[in-house]
Amino acid sequence: MLEALRKLGEIRGGPAQHDVLSASHIIIVDISFHTGEILGVSLRNFESHHAEKCLYTQHSANRTPVVPTIKIALRDLEKAEGHLRLKRSLYQKMKRSITRLSKAIEVPIDSESVLSRIEMEIGRILSPKITGLAATLTFNGKFMSEIPVIQEHFGKSRRKRASKSFSKGICAVCGKIKEVSGDISPFTFYTIDKPGYVVGGFDKSLAYKAFPLCYDCRDLIQRGRQHVEENLKFSFVSQSHIQYLLIPDFIFGTEPVHQEVLDILTKERTQRQRRLHSLKHQELRRITDDEEDILSLLSEEQDVMTFHFLFMTHQQSRETIELYIQDVYPSRLRALLDAKVTVERLMRLPREDGTWREYTFTYATVYRFFSKADPTKRDPDLLRHFYDLVDRTFRGVPVSIRYLIPFLVRQIRHDVVTPDRRDQGQYRFTIQDALATLLFVQLVTQ
Repeated sequence: MLEALRKLGEIRGGPAQHDVLSASHIIIVDISFHTGEILGVSLRNFESHHAEKCLYTQHSANRTPVVPTIKIALRDLEKAEGHLRLKRSLYQKMKRSITRLSKAIEVPIDSESVLSRIEMEIGRILSPKITGLAATLTFNGKFMSEIPVIQEHFGKSRRKRASKSFSKGICAVCGKIKEVSGDISPFTFYTIDKPGYVVGGFDKSLAYKAFPLCYDCRDLIQRGRQHVEENLKFSFVSQSHIQYLLIPDFIFGTEPVHQEVLDILTKERTQRQRRLHSLKHQELRRITDDEEDILSLLSEEQDVMTFHFLFMTHQQSRETIELYIQDVYPSRLRALLDAKVTVERLMRLPREDGTWREYTFTYATVYRFFSKADPTKRDPDLLRHFYDLVDRTFRGVPVSIRYLIPFLVRQIRHDVVTPDRRDQGQYRFTIQDALATLLFVQLVTQ
């Protein structure tokens, strides 16, 4: 997966030092580079290039941002004494970051004044249209990435963070002898401050042996991840907010790969949307809930590339891998889509006028039998069973009917005994979905 992201990073234009940042609006405080005075405050619509211009880096609960660019989620805002205020933890992080930057570039910046202006702006503009906020500084109208001395400070600070796990060794991704670190992973599900991750106990100086990564590969992987996060993130089951990242892996390099497919994978999302809309006359077979699902297009290609499917959840600054499916060939996608078509044809129901009631099958149909049938009861293992079934169907691993049927019967039984669903005849459609799920699993795992 990391090698695939590195290749994609090269295709997308080379190394990136910034992390992924998403928001609907960004508050920009302009500072005089000579006096440190506030020249103005503006609110702009957030665009993807802002993350790079602002040198955004993710920060955890115990880390201060490298430069004063922060993401302000709506949950981090609270109402107090009639006006909105930043939570104290977030407030202090940016304050410390401003203080460090001020010392590094020798510009006297009043952090209290900057934070006060940001707070006032938030209180003024907050509305239902604001779905996510970011805040940053500019100097005489220039973003921090456009000022060499701040770029130098940014680079030194990032390397200093990894100084406790730093050595010269062989990079695990590119295989070259370089300066490597064990604490610069672009993914936060890897950490060296918990048991099981650090070679030699909790001695961070030895942690690089577990996952030696050079800085060049780190920045290329970061660029690849940014493109995937911004353009190749799709909804798998919309009702449960299950999403996945589609990571392409070019087996024989990028040359043999169809340019049309490469454009779909590497062009900006808006351009890909236009490409999909231009194919409306064709029947795009969607097997997930996402209207922008491109798996049908990719399934038509030859097996000169594979795809990785990464299902990952985010909780504050922590990332958790729920499911990782690697090396899925276009031919396997075709098999899944062909099975979908077969199931939909078999599940059509005749109407009295002689026409057919069409049937649509996606993984959302399967998910229905692994969600809570009775909202008053909780079964935390249901989602794990769903992920396991997705993994088996994508890889073609056999699934026992005796394993699957209890989940199907459980939902049918619930709909039969629930008065409102029984009286409206909803259980009949549940039976239809159960049969469709059983057929699909049998077709793709034989």
